[in-house]
This record gives sequence, C-alpha cells and structure tokens, in this order.
Amino acid sequence: MIWTDGLAMTDAENRQAAVRRFRDRWIFPLFLLLEFSYGLGQDTQVVLRGRVLDSATGRPLPNVNVEILGTDRGTVSDRWGRFTLILREASPITIQVSHIGYETAHTFWTPDQPPVVQFRLKETFLLMDEVVATGTRTPRIHRNVPVPTEVISTQDIREAGTLNVADLLNQQAGVQIASAVDGGSVINLLGMDSKYILILRDGKPITGKFNGRVDLDQIPTSSLQKIEILKGPSSALYGSEAMGGVINLVTDTTRSSSHWQVAARYQNPARGSVQPWQWNRGTHALRLSWGGRRSRLAFRLDGDFQKIGLDKEVLYLDIDQVRKGTFHTWLRGKITSGISVEWDQSWFQDRETGHSLVMNNSTTVTRWEEVVRGQWTPHSAWTIEPSIRFGSYGRTYSQIRPWGSTVTADTTAESTLELELLIRRETSVSTLNLGADWTRSAYRSDRVDSARQWETIPSLFWQQEYRRGRLSWIAGGRWDREQNGIWQFSPRIGVMVTPGERWKVRATIGGGYRRPSFLDRFISWNHIQFGYRVVGNPRLVSEQSLGLTLGAEWYRDSRFRFSLLGYVTRFRHMIKDYVIEPGLLSYHNIDRVRFLGLELQGRWSLSSRLLLSGGLNWLDNRNELTGQQVPNTQPLSLNARLSYRLHTYHLEGAVLCKWVASYTPQEYDPVLGTFVYADHPRRSYTIWEGHLVYHSGEKVEWVFGVQNATDYINLQYGPFTGRRMYAEIRWNRKGIK
Repeated sequence: MIWTDGLAMTDAENRQAAVRRFRDRWIFPLFLLLEFSYGLGQDTQVVLRGRVLDSATGRPLPNVNVEILGTDRGTVSDRWGRFTLILREASPITIQVSHIGYETAHTFWTPDQPPVVQFRLKETFLLMDEVVATGTRTPRIHRNVPVPTEVISTQDIREAGTLNVADLLNQQAGVQIASAVDGGSVINLLGMDSKYILILRDGKPITGKFNGRVDLDQIPTSSLQKIEILKGPSSALYGSEAMGGVINLVTDTTRSSSHWQVAARYQNPARGSVQPWQWNRGTHALRLSWGGRRSRLAFRLDGDFQKIGLDKEVLYLDIDQVRKGTFHTWLRGKITSGISVEWDQSWFQDRETGHSLVMNNSTTVTRWEEVVRGQWTPHSAWTIEPSIRFGSYGRTYSQIRPWGSTVTADTTAESTLELELLIRRETSVSTLNLGADWTRSAYRSDRVDSARQWETIPSLFWQQEYRRGRLSWIAGGRWDREQNGIWQFSPRIGVMVTPGERWKVRATIGGGYRRPSFLDRFISWNHIQFGYRVVGNPRLVSEQSLGLTLGAEWYRDSRFRFSLLGYVTRFRHMIKDYVIEPGLLSYHNIDRVRFLGLELQGRWSLSSRLLLSGGLNWLDNRNELTGQQVPNTQPLSLNARLSYRLHTYHLEGAVLCKWVASYTPQEYDPVLGTFVYADHPRRSYTIWEGHLVYHSGEKVEWVFGVQNATDYINLQYGPFTGRRMYAEIRWNRKGIK
C-alpha cells in the first residue's frame, strides 16, 4: 500500500495511475508528432498537372509515358493528352515523356514554378502502333490484332493532298477507281466490285447507294483521323455486303480542348491554266472546323464546301458545275464516371448541273445521318453499348429541253433505321462480344416495280478473343434473318502467333454474304442513251463467299515494318447480268468466281526526316466456269511514297507514285450482256503526285501540290483528268486548358 497526500492507495489505483503517467508522457506526444508530420506532409505535397501535344498538329497525344527521373514514379496521359503527378514534397524534379514515333522530351521543374507543364513532341517517323477497332469491334493496338488490318494514318491523309476518299484510296496499290458514265466513282478493292465492300463511318454503315454502291467522292477527307481496311470476308461482324472486305472511315475526335481551323483551296482545271479569280473554272474549296472540351462535354463541328467548274472535262459527262456541301456535328457527354453518351450527325448535298443547246440536266443528291451511342460500364470488366442510327438518302435526276419539256425525271429515296446492342466482357486474357441488331430499310425509286420496297433484318452475333503467351485466337459468327425467313450464318476464325520478338504470323478463315439489292430484284428501267432495258429478278438468292488469308509481319526497332499477305476468296451464287433477248437484260446467280492475290507492304524510317513507304499488289481473279479474268482487274500494281520533314526550314511534304502494269481490259457489250476483251492490251502507266506544306509560324500553313504530274490521260479506261495543281492556306488556332 502506497500513501499519497496522506491517503492510502490500493494496488488497482496504483496501476491506473501508472497508465495515466505513461499516456501523458509518451502516447499524447507521439500522436501530436504524427499529426504534425501528416499536416506538414499535406502542406508540402504538390499536385503537378500537364499536357502532351503533337508539335506539328497541336493534337493531344494519349498513352504517353510520363516519369520522374531517378524515381519509380510515373503515369500515362489520357485520351486528351492530360496527366497528373502527385509529388510527396516540393523539391526540384526532372520529368521525362516518351512515346513511340516521337522524340523523347525532358523538362526541369522547381517549386517556385507554377504546377503546370506542357510538352510538344516532335514526330521522328518512328512507326507508331495505331489503335484499331474494325477487325474485332474492340480497341486494340494494331500489331496485336489477330485479323489483318491496313491503316491509312492521319499523316498519310495529310500528305495525300486529296479532298475526298475516292481520290485518297486511288493512290493505294490494289485499288482502282473508275469514273462511271453517270458521274459517280466505282471502286474496285483487290479486283472486287465495291458493292462487295462494306463502307462504314465510325463503325456504322453509310446510308444511300446509287446502283448498289456508296459514292466515295461524296465523302470529304478533312474530318478523318484514319481509314481502317479489312481484306477478306467480314460478315461475321458486319453482316451483308462485307463479303469481300470492310473500309471504315474513322472521324477525328482527338483534337485539343480548344481549336479551330479555316482552310481555303484553289485547284486549277485539268489541262488548264491557274486562274483562281475565274469562279466557273477549277475547284474552289472552303473547310471550317471548330472543337473543344468543356468540363464533361467534348464537341466538334466541321463544314466542307466545294464548287467545281468542270467545263466538260470528263468524257461522256454533260456536267458544267458541281457544288458539294458537308456539315458534321459530334458531341460526347460524360454523365457519370461509368456512363457517357455520344451524338453524331452529318448532312451532305451534291448538286450537278449541265447545259447544252439540246439538253439541260441536273442531279441532286442529299444524305442525312444521325447516330446516338451510349456506353455504360457497370463493372470494370463489363461494357454495354446501345446505339440507334437513322439515315435518309435522296437522288433526283432530270433532263429538260431548253424550251421546257421534260425528257427524264428519275427519283430515288432510301431510309434506314438501325437499333444495336453490344455487350463486352474483357479480362487480361480474353474478350467476349455479344450483340443484337435490328435494321429496317425502305427504298423508293422510279426505276423499280411498285415504286416502293422495304425489308426488316434482325441479327445476332458473338465473338470470343483469347490471348495466352505467344498465341492469340478469335472466333465468332453472325446470324442474319432475311426477308424470306432464311437465316444466313457467317462464321470467322483467326489465329495470330508470335514466333519471335519481331515476328507476327496471322491466319483467318471466314464466310460472307450479300443480299440482292432492291435494284437487283425489282428494277424496271429503259436505258435510253444506250438503247436497252433492264428488268430485275425477284428469285435471286444471296451471294456467299468463303475466304482465307495468311500473312506475316516483321518489325525492327520501331523503324521498319514489312508485311506479306496472301488471300483467296471464293464466291458462290454471284449475281451477274445476262441477255434475255436482244435489248432486254436481267440478272441471275452463277457459280463460281475465285479471287486470288498477294500483297506486299513496307514502311521504313530512313532517318528522323525521311520515311519511305509503299506496297505491291498482284491479283488473279477468274470465273471458275469460263476461266476468264474478272472484269476491271488490274493484275499488278504498286505504289510508293517518300515523306520528308525539314524542321529547320518549316517544311514537310511527300512525293507519291503509282504504277500499273500492262493488262488487257474488258468492255461491257449490252447486246451480248457480257464483258468482252479489248482488241489491244493497255500499256503500263505511272501517275506521279507531289505535296508540300510550309509552316509560317504556329497558326498559318501554306500548302502546294500537283496531281497527275505527267498529265497521263486515257479517255476510255481512265484516268480521265490530267495534270492539276492546287494551292491552299490554313489558319489554325489551338488551345489548352
């Protein structure tokens, strides 16, 4: 017992007093020290924010590696090029940013500077890995996709100097663009008619076809980020019309948070002098673009307007002037951290007029499309993407005598409503896509029986992708129910093996199909100009295809890329026109047609200033019943491009050429109802083009170029237009928030 202040304390009280003394002497001071240290850490902690942009274009660069030298701390930039670094203490640091295809940059930051940094990286012509989605419907690094995909990049589009997609694709090997008598462009990819190639914009079909084809010279290149091309049957993902391949036009939505651009171009008429002040001659083009980001909202507005004075340059076309206008709006809003909505609307109008002493003609084409997409991520592994698409298309063609009497009045209208639901589950080793699609199309034309036809097509599709070590494989299929109740099944299997660090080997096999178009089944039209009549065949069955591709890619130090691709595709029930009797044509199904080809492509970064790229394409497409070559096949062609950048002189540009080997063309005989070989083979020819950009400060660019520099013309098979030179000025403003 202890006595304290005259009072005796028990043992229990003694223990309690000892605990209080220990608490007061040690526990409280320790807590105060920890709290002070935490507060001190909070006071000295620095949040450093930054942005990474392309020095030439001002566009944000996503997925850039950002690290603090001498530490293990770092991050990557988001899709808008933004990044955040949290510094534990306010001390000087060196920040390094690096990205494939760009020079590595450093900056030294000290605490007395604002906590904001910005990097503008210079491209070095290293070969960047694009993110592609067309082949799998899931964003993937290009070299990791098991499906062979060709990409025409942003830089390729800039250096091409073209105003529309048709002219851009025509620079590629294995692609042939022919001007039709009606004024449109007919594209042949790998020797296949464009009606077997599905044209997409941001993964959605484009409404409106004339004679079963999308007219690609109606689509401007000004708002495109890139073009993805799948070669081989792809109906397993996209249904009808993808039996030969897919071309996906990807809109540029990666601009900085605040930007605008105004561009004006003049292009002289073919074989004519440069006279920009003559409004009725040559091509006058104006392009406007404005976009940005405000909190949770991103937007972009584009306008493209062209006035073309043809002055009857193209043989068989009684067209004097063409006026084209395109307006595109894109909005994306982030509602919550896991829900976002995207709205995409485009409007296009093309008006062509021609006048002569005996006939005045006019053609007006109008296309309007609207897409609303949603994205919901209820779980880190699951994504749900509903979408609705509405499109309308109209074409009016008329021939009127100068004194007012109408000779021809031809109207075509098409509308489409599509509902789609895509569900994706993604893990580190696998990706599962499940989807359902419902499409209702209506078609009205003065050229078809009953004037108006419609159809409703429900579809289901799935795709499983698996990745393990050096092996990746993909398998899937799609069911489409046709109007007659028959279900079409289109499968696909793909495998990619990585035998070495620099090698990729891919193989795919897949099926495709194409429903007979409204015109194939119901057309009833007199071709007055050529003196024959065409009637449809309602008993036509769907065309089917089975294709195999085998390819290999080789990389070296991100500076050299080489690819070799072989493919064979067989068509069954191919639709072909035939003569019922002299002057009367119709359509029927035939067996079989084989498309065989070999493609070689390469890109070589010679230095930080020079890039050499090109491709070679060999084709052997034949009707297996007759052994004859498929019409409009160019057996051998190649293209090459030398790109250069002289940063010291603020210059960049490219020289392009395309060579087509000699071959014997075929011409359509409406009396026989078939193609017949020409009397003489066509000689080989080469097309040269050049493009130059001078950067006058950060806001102004001067662009000069020449197309078909050698002035090569073939009035029977094309090209129909000769040498053209153009000059363009661009005003740019880029901002950052």
